[in-house]
Amino acid sequence: MKFETLSMLLGMGIMLTAGSDVHAQSEVLTPRALAEIERLGAPALSRDGQTAAYTVTGERLASSETTSKSTSEPNNKGNGKTSAKLWLAPSADLQSATLLVQTDQAISQLSWSEDGKSVYYVSPASGRAQLWNVGVDATAPRQVTHYPLGVLAYRLVDHDRLLITAHDAFADCADLACNQARLDQEEARKRDRAPAESGLMYRDGEAPRYLDGYIDNRFVNLFQARLSGKEVLGNATAIVQGYRYDIAERNFLPQIDFSVSPDGHALYAGLRPSGSNQGDELPKTIYRAALEAGPSSAGNQYGAWISDPARSVYRPRISPDGRRLAYLRAEGSEHTAPRITIWVRDLATDQDRQVAAGLDVLVSELEWSSGGDSLYAMGPEGTHLRLFKIPLNDAGSSAGDGAGATATADANAIAGAKVPADARAFAAVPSSGSVLQWSSQGGRLALLESHLQQPPEVSVVEEGPAGRRLSSTSSATAQVAPYALGEVSTFRFKGWNRDTVEGMLMKPARFDPARRYPVVLLLHGGPNGHFSDAWSAGMLAPQLLAARGYAVVMINPHGSAGYGTAFGRAVLRHWDDRPLEDFKAGWAHALAAFPFLDPARACAVGGSYGGYLTLLFAGRWKAPWKCYVNGQGIFDVRSFFYANDITRYDQLSFGQEPWAAADLERQNPARDVGQWTQPIFTIAGGRDYRVPIEQTLGAYKASALRKVPSQLLLFPDESHGQFNLPNRIRTMDEVLSWLDRWTAPGGQAEARVR
Repeated sequence: MKFETLSMLLGMGIMLTAGSDVHAQSEVLTPRALAEIERLGAPALSRDGQTAAYTVTGERLASSETTSKSTSEPNNKGNGKTSAKLWLAPSADLQSATLLVQTDQAISQLSWSEDGKSVYYVSPASGRAQLWNVGVDATAPRQVTHYPLGVLAYRLVDHDRLLITAHDAFADCADLACNQARLDQEEARKRDRAPAESGLMYRDGEAPRYLDGYIDNRFVNLFQARLSGKEVLGNATAIVQGYRYDIAERNFLPQIDFSVSPDGHALYAGLRPSGSNQGDELPKTIYRAALEAGPSSAGNQYGAWISDPARSVYRPRISPDGRRLAYLRAEGSEHTAPRITIWVRDLATDQDRQVAAGLDVLVSELEWSSGGDSLYAMGPEGTHLRLFKIPLNDAGSSAGDGAGATATADANAIAGAKVPADARAFAAVPSSGSVLQWSSQGGRLALLESHLQQPPEVSVVEEGPAGRRLSSTSSATAQVAPYALGEVSTFRFKGWNRDTVEGMLMKPARFDPARRYPVVLLLHGGPNGHFSDAWSAGMLAPQLLAARGYAVVMINPHGSAGYGTAFGRAVLRHWDDRPLEDFKAGWAHALAAFPFLDPARACAVGGSYGGYLTLLFAGRWKAPWKCYVNGQGIFDVRSFFYANDITRYDQLSFGQEPWAAADLERQNPARDVGQWTQPIFTIAGGRDYRVPIEQTLGAYKASALRKVPSQLLLFPDESHGQFNLPNRIRTMDEVLSWLDRWTAPGGQAEARVR
């Protein structure tokens, strides 16, 4: 659920970001053009930091494809024509890139061989996702694994002689050969059309489904195999057999949460207990298991290594020298704005120390610097996604911690983040935009950065205090150069509890200050989501709306990530009233601060929790809006809690079960259907188990019963969002048409500023 730019406000609380001459750009950004922009992927630096590898991936509609209706194919990831390229460039001159690989299949998860002579990557070029290797001399790519299951993640350790891979595997299989036999049996039954019993048994609250699929006897597990050169020796075997819980966090961006010691002796993984089956209320523990490169792993089991009965312990990251283990602790569920802290364990003494104690950021990623003297942590801060550098002393604590685990840390914030007063900014990296991915090697950082006016680009900077920028790519910027783009402003206002709330305003492309423009209020998901200064290419893409002639208002209300734990948790048991107060105050502020907004032509558009808010507005705050777009939003809160895929979302979000929550009905949009009078466009996914389709169908039927103009766009094959390229384009087209219908932007419909 994704992050952005924060500018300090002057005067009325507005400060424009630098923009180019939009009138010099002639083309209009369309849904198809936006969806087909090639995307740069996460960079990987060679061990000496001198060379950067990165990917460029694009999707295009095939000539026979159409966006007029949904497909019904079971695999809904993509369905466009894919083009992927793997590039290599000197880190000091990213413009001088060499093409290593070009394929019509995806390329991801780049890593360098220990000798620096080749690059590993994952690609489904041969059917299933497998591990590949290509030499830096651009020799033909070589397939390393030929496994019956797709490779979800991998690690190479012990001088590239031990390969650890993650697979969606049968829990009771000891090796991949067993999985192959199971798959062969299933295929034989399909060929013979033999009837087979298909019942799945769940007990005592086990979750039957998650996101877009049913949970069966397959779990993401880890396997190990020896390598000789680039050849796998023998059969890959399960590190631990029979463990019934995913190594991965199955979410929109799955996180395979494990780390391997450099010598290949031990593996560390952040897990919940075996058999807990997505029990979101259960804390995670860091477990340890022996590996083949170390002592015998026969009869291997995960042994609890670091645990806390009141907090989740996860994201284990072993230091380059193998002596320390960094990890995260989360107080509270991942769905309820947890307070996340960073810790380091000395593996020789098993002593734990907290670092960067003053950093109240929802940290999502954690890695060591290549030299092992610092940690990098990424998380939302204000309207950015920030990368924080945390210097460590020899004892493993951060500079300024002293002897106590609760002392305030000295954290360097890359890209000029607002961190505690004792922090020191890494000022040489641009202060606008968001850091999406990074790689640290040889005293250099490769960053994948973007902002609302620029798709992701790769940059390389020095790791030292000056943070000198060495070079950047420009291919993404070149792709959007022909298009007129909207300029971005940030603003602040006082919301619920007189707290400061932040928002962003994007002007229409080809902005004319003498005109007034229709407005779209975008509403993010979550409620712990976040609007950030980062490029977007989905249904809520602000540049697409700006290209169509709309001004776009984006507000991060209470509950949003990026503003500290207290701000994020303020929405618990208050999904409705506190954010609604923020939106009312923010809308009034925006209309006063930006006189080109036409309040008579405004619509509210949101997805997931944002869709819930559109339905809440329809019953409780109707005056400003001509229409709504409800993208897979919650309609009936009570039935949602009984049917969604998060085991204890009701208790986590409201502190009570649905039958006991006295204030639950107050927060329920379904209770206000009798007040609905304005047009509502609803978007649904047939395989959406996060917000089950009954929620969106209920909202659509309610609007029909109220006899308000309504539309339902249903994708039987999609889950919680549109992942199929034609479906994404179709959704954006339909949303724009709906907004046009009720706000009539352009031409004579635009009013003059009075």
